[in-house]
Amino acid sequence: MDDCSLNGAYSFGTITDLKSLEILSINENYHNASTVNFSLGSSKNSLKSLSMFKCGFLNQSIFPAVAQCRNLKSLDLSSNNLSDFTRERFSFMLARGSLQDINLSDCHISSEVLLKALTNCRSLRKLNLEKNLFSQLSAGFGFGGARRTLESLNMASCGLVGQRILSVITACRRLKELDLSHNDFRGAFSDFSLGDAIYTLKSLKMNYCRINDPLLFTALTSCYRMEKLSLSFNSLCSYAFGASVKTLRKINLSGNFFASAEDLYRVFSCPKLESLNLSTTRLNMIEPELKFSGFGHASDVLRELVIANCQLRRSTVLMIFTSFPKLEKLDISKNCFYPFYKGFSLSESKNSLVEIKAEHSKFVDGHIIKALTDCRNLEVLSLKYSSFPAMSSMVEFGSSTGFLRELSLIGCEISFSYWVDELKKCTRLQKLEF
Repeated sequence: MDDCSLNGAYSFGTITDLKSLEILSINENYHNASTVNFSLGSSKNSLKSLSMFKCGFLNQSIFPAVAQCRNLKSLDLSSNNLSDFTRERFSFMLARGSLQDINLSDCHISSEVLLKALTNCRSLRKLNLEKNLFSQLSAGFGFGGARRTLESLNMASCGLVGQRILSVITACRRLKELDLSHNDFRGAFSDFSLGDAIYTLKSLKMNYCRINDPLLFTALTSCYRMEKLSLSFNSLCSYAFGASVKTLRKINLSGNFFASAEDLYRVFSCPKLESLNLSTTRLNMIEPELKFSGFGHASDVLRELVIANCQLRRSTVLMIFTSFPKLEKLDISKNCFYPFYKGFSLSESKNSLVEIKAEHSKFVDGHIIKALTDCRNLEVLSLKYSSFPAMSSMVEFGSSTGFLRELSLIGCEISFSYWVDELKKCTRLQKLEF
């Protein structure tokens, strides 16, 4: 019942008088808190999930009401102002319930005592504290009872700074998913270790964290089970992997850069790597150094590659980045390539590619069209807002005409008449944007 303008206690009491109610969502209702004495009525014994995102009628009565719900597993109070709520109320709610998933993102919480009350919940498995300010945590702060049960933690944009708080967070013994994006972890991290998380962590996000110490990168990739790593838009340039090199399946390093081709080759040395995002990494700085022989184990398993906005210019580089025989998705948007010689062809990926994005790019001639559409299984091709300044003749498609289902040419400054004959050959085309 989201955004339904619930009218005070009467309307809410009618809803919660359902004895078998298990899931209740009343997001974005904005009535004055003083008019509502919050109660879950007959549904308190059956309710398992309660979502009250951005509700203006929350007041202190929410806590005893939630505490009476002994089967409540999931609670979402995000985007409410809880800055004036007392520690005793929080503790009472958590001590009496069986809450496993709590979302308190953007709740104006800054008090350490409230945070301690939350982390003392021994049943807690998933906690979202994104966009709250905890920059003044004391030296003795810890995660209490939740350290033994917490599996997923989001503290993005919480004003966290430095090695100490990172050590406290990663001391959680069962932590599998961690998001610390938009915090400040720049500077030296000497002798840093992920603690108990080294054995459990599977997914780590630390985007926009100002990381500039290569030793921290090595420490973060020392987990034995890590599968997903996102460190976009930091200040990394050197990449020495720890134990995670054997388990990583998805890596996002967009917005960083590579000091040499050898650093790029280390990323491709992950034998299970399936998805890699290298957008905005200024690969043009190492473009002359790139060779077919440098790419390691990942070349046999990689399925998705993003090299958008890397200032690439050499068409031969495309041959290198399409030498992966199982590559299915390729994004080369926002690059400006030099002329493609007649007969230019993508490498081994042309037999596996299903989707190609080349948006906002500049191709000095039209041979790229023939090359990109020569992928035998290509179904989706997007050339939005790309330009072909030297194209002055009819377009020629490759062998994908029998498979192409979606083609986007929005914003391309070319005459439609150049494409008509080839488009007629696309017998399976279902979506055309021009």
